[in-house]
This record gives sequence, C-alpha cells and structure tokens, in this order.
Amino acid sequence: MSLASTVVRVAFWTLLPSAALSVEPVLKYFQCEPRVLRAEDTTPVTVRAIIENNPTRVEVVLLDGRVQAMMAGAPDTYSTTIGGDLARANYEPGEGHNHVGFIDAYSGANRVLRLNLVLNIRDATMPDVQIQSLGAREQRSRHVVNFRDDTLYFLTGNYFDAVQRFYQLLPDDFDFIGLVSQADVPANRAYIGLRNNTRGIGLPEQDFGAVAGSASRLQGLIRFPILGFFDLAEPGSSHEIGHRWCCYSNLPALATGKPHWPVGDPAYGIMGFNIPGGTVGGNFPFRIHAQSDGTYRLEQIEPATEFNDFELYLMGLAAPSEVSPVRIFLNQAITGTVLPGPVVTTSISDVIAFEGVRTPAFGASQTDFRYAVLALSSGRLMDGNEMAFYDYMAAKGESRYQRFARLGVGPRSKVKPFYLATRGRATLSTTVCPACAVFPLFSDVQATHPFYDFITLLRQNGITRGCSPTQYCPGAATSRGQMAVFIIRSVVGQDTFPHTTSPYFNDVPANHPFFRYIQKLRDLGITAGCSATTYCPDDPVTRGQMAVFLMRGKLGSGSFPFPSTPYFSDVPPSHPFFPFIQKMRELGITQGCSLSEYCPEDATTRGQMAVFLNKSFF
Repeated sequence: MSLASTVVRVAFWTLLPSAALSVEPVLKYFQCEPRVLRAEDTTPVTVRAIIENNPTRVEVVLLDGRVQAMMAGAPDTYSTTIGGDLARANYEPGEGHNHVGFIDAYSGANRVLRLNLVLNIRDATMPDVQIQSLGAREQRSRHVVNFRDDTLYFLTGNYFDAVQRFYQLLPDDFDFIGLVSQADVPANRAYIGLRNNTRGIGLPEQDFGAVAGSASRLQGLIRFPILGFFDLAEPGSSHEIGHRWCCYSNLPALATGKPHWPVGDPAYGIMGFNIPGGTVGGNFPFRIHAQSDGTYRLEQIEPATEFNDFELYLMGLAAPSEVSPVRIFLNQAITGTVLPGPVVTTSISDVIAFEGVRTPAFGASQTDFRYAVLALSSGRLMDGNEMAFYDYMAAKGESRYQRFARLGVGPRSKVKPFYLATRGRATLSTTVCPACAVFPLFSDVQATHPFYDFITLLRQNGITRGCSPTQYCPGAATSRGQMAVFIIRSVVGQDTFPHTTSPYFNDVPANHPFFRYIQKLRDLGITAGCSATTYCPDDPVTRGQMAVFLMRGKLGSGSFPFPSTPYFSDVPPSHPFFPFIQKMRELGITQGCSLSEYCPEDATTRGQMAVFLNKSFF
C-alpha cells in the first residue's frame, strides 16, 4: 500500500472535496432534522443543504448505492428525506455517528462537490442528563454548554463573540474550549492558539486570551465544524489538544513539517505528518526500516494510539532523557513504501540547543487540564435528547479507559482518550456543571454502587445490554453463555463477525441465542468447552474459569510468562488455572477475594465481571 493511499484512508481529521474536481458550486453548510436521531425508533431524517452557484443537480448517494435527489426549495436550498432504517443501517451502540453516504453536487455532467453525510444518533448507552438554565438562550448539562446561535458563527469565523458570551456566564476555569455547531460546515477541525507561556517549543510567548474574554487561563479554542468528527475520546481530539505545544520547532530538520511532523520517525504518533501542500495533518502508520542498498522500507502497522516521546517532551510530560533520536527524510515529496533517503538524525539535544530548554520543565509542567464544550444550535436551544447526545460525546474525553469510537468515516475502533494517549501522565476533565446529574443507565446500579463506573463503561462500550431493558443484575452469577458474549464483544468490538457455522458443542445448537459468540470463542482458542462435546452455557462461571477466559481473550491462546511464586494461598503452582490467575494478578486485574486468597471456585457475579472486563480489555 502506498503512502498516498494510506493518507486518504486514515486522515480522519480532514475532510476534502473529491480530488481534481472544481470546488464550485460551494456548499455553505448542511443540517439534519431531527438533529439527533434515536437509535430505537424509525423516524426518517431530512437533510437540508445550502449550496451556492446554481448546481445542475444535487443528490444523496447512500453507501448501498441508492441515489436520492435533493430537491430545490428556497434559494440555494436543497433537501431530501432518508428513511429511518437507512439512516440507522450498520450503526453500532455507543458510536454516536453513522456514515450513511455522500452529498454530491454537479455542474452539467461533472460532479464538482462531494461531502460525507454523517448522521448523529443517540442510543441506550447515552444516559439522560439534568439540564440547568443559564438564561433565555443558554443552558448546560454536566459536560456541555449550549447557546442558541442564529448567526451561525461557524460561517462567519467569528468565534470570539460566542466565547465572550461564555465567559459572561461561567468562570475562567478552563484551559480549552471546544466549539461545535449543529450546522455542519465543510471545514477542517482546528486548534486556535490564544496563550503560550512555554519556552523551548518553537512558539513565541503570547497572550490573546482577553480577546476571548478569558483573564488568565484559556489557552486555546478547538473548532469542530463537522459534527461527524466530534468525539472527545478519539485520537483527532487529542491531536488538536496536542497542537497547544506541537509541532512548532524551527530547527531546519523539523520545520519542514510544521504544524505537524515531517515524514520520519516522529510522524508515528498522535500528531502525524504534514500532508504536502498545506497545513493538514495525516496519519503515518508505518515503522521505518533501513535497507542495505541505502533505501528505507515502510512497514505498515496499526495507527498510533499514544503521543510519542518527542510529543510528550514538548507537552512537558516527558524528560529529555526519555526521547530517542529520530530520522527525518530530507526529501518530503515522496510516495510509495520504499523511500530513497537521505535522512538526517535529530536528537532532543539538537532541539534544546536550537530552541532552548523547555520551561516549565518536566515535573513542573501542568498535567491536569479542563476542557469545556460549547455547542451552538440555530433557531432554538437543544432539546433533552440532543443535550444527552452532546454530553455523552464530551464526557468520553475524560475517560480513563479505552472506548469504542468511529474514526470520522473510518471503521469502528477501540481508542485511547487523552489520559491514556498521554500514557496516564495527564488528565482531562470535561465537566462544566459538577452539580448537574447524569442519570444511571440501569435502575439497579445507582451512582453510589461500588461497580457503577465499570458497569456504565461496559454498557457504553456496547459489551452488555443488561439483564433486562432497565436492569443489570450486578449480584447475579455470570453464566458461561453470557461470558462468551462479554468476551467476544470486548475482543471483536461488535456483534457481526465471521465464525464457524457447524456447531462445536452439542448443547449449543445453531439456534442458541449465544451460538455465534460461543463458536467464535472456540474459533479463537479461548475455550475447549466444559467437556469434549459440551460447553455448559447455563453453568455459572467460576473465578478460576473466568481467569482463563480473560487471559486467553487478552493474550491469545498461546503460552505467556507469569510469576512463579504464588500470589494466593488457595492457588498453588499445581492448580490447573495457576498461570492465568498469576497473570491476572501481575497485570493488576485482580487483587483476590481477600489479601491472601483468590477463591477460584466461587461464582463470578455480573458486577465483578464488569470490573474484570474493563481492566482486561479497556
């Protein structure tokens, strides 16, 4: 796969018109009604686009190939209605966004504009929220502030009026404000820097906070003009926060990539590399291998999920001694996966010699950040359904566990929010109303329940739907059938996956409700059943069996190293599950049922299972 094709596939913070096409006619914005769909109903959605310069025709092209004409109405206005089933096709719980197709505009026979059509969907993983009024045109929930915005700030580019209005109502307690609008404007997500008092990163010291109404704290604004890219857990959100410090060095080897990295080792990180010809960032999922003939081979690997050492240094989250030298290609105009070189090796000492020592230094730098989401809605304040949706997408940003998200229009993926992206070295709070309640997803798991956070995360990641529509049954034993569902959803990430269709076990026929999960569990080598021919799906899972399921699901069916000295007095080296229980304790997944015991024969409750699953897979 070429470098160019990879960029197109994974440049998830960028939205561009089709290559080599004219940008006329011009789409100003589009909006959907309902603005946030409910996953459980079949309400259709009306898409309205404002496109100037008289396109010959405008249409929605759905992912299944169907085409719907967008009919002209008021001047420059085109609309169509998409059926409820089509609007929700292939949606997975907890994602919030559903890419259903494209808006295409034509001039004569030529398509001159293509925009991704992403719908916003609220499902049962997104709890109801308490809404507090701040005025006739302002309100907030726990994680989002909403202003009625009839002037469409995103069209004018004058965000400062909205932010000044924010500071008339709320204290100067936030480092970042994320601006998101219910009217989608075809522009890139971006960081707008206001303050910098950090030396040694290539940025001049500056203070324009007063322009936004902030007396001392606000460091920058982050705009989300396209709702389909608004999810504070996914890497693009951490990427924009990273622009507070990265990548601005004027050291010649690094300056060619500003405001991202040049092609080279440091491009494998959250900040990515700079796509030639502009300031747009692209993902760089490659490891670079030097070859004997002087060329360099790019090995494609999984995209980076964490900031690299160089980025953490610039953020004040790593010491200089943690940063290894990097190779930068002198020729940045490259394609393909075999690069000719030459490269220049750059060290953190080179950066310090050129830019000066980072001040404040590692250990004295800020590590806890506050982030306010300001959502702008035209014509009215958002309703309760919309507030719950925005609150959920904002709250994901402060999670300390991995979450499932859809990367723009890409695949559903397990992502690391800011805390994990910084390797646990920095925190992000998106709370704007600490007194505002977020209501429990299950009536039998209130906020005071000891496993509340774990059970809530399990529901929001789509791993469980509860024991009924309203309850989780945390004290009930987990059956082996339920365990199969939990494990496979945690590993695979969804309910659709290939599996062997011929039953492995005679007590799990093809019509069994857990058939595909148990078959997949056997396919992956996670289970061999309770006997050679049976699985025993209704038997409770013991804590010993659970250790086997979890460790094989996490580490694979092969062998793995583990401490040889027993942690627990009731699990000696001769115990059949000794390696798995030892590994669980080594990884911090369990502390045992007491200070000295594990209780391997005890049944595992559904509440305990929520803790084990989150610590093992998220």
